[in-house]
Amino acid sequence: LKPRTAALWPPHTYAIPDAGGAYDPHLWLDPQNAKVIVRIIEKTLSARYPQHAEAYRRNVQTTLARLDALNAELKAV
Repeated sequence: LKPRTAALWPPHTYAIPDAGGAYDPHLWLDPQNAKVIVRIIEKTLSARYPQHAEAYRRNVQTTLARLDALNAELKAV
């Protein structure tokens, strides 16, 4: 997953890992992609609001654990 650099997500930039290079405009719906996005958000917010960095880090750890659980649940279906 590449970080966003423009106001809008560039078209045809994000590939679905297991779909032979197909593109998915709904990249945030995959728990693994969501984990990358969450980390980018944490880094961005921590840089902008360093006084809240520890809270962001804790929230990210909770969110990553929830996304791992969701990913396991989805794979079990």
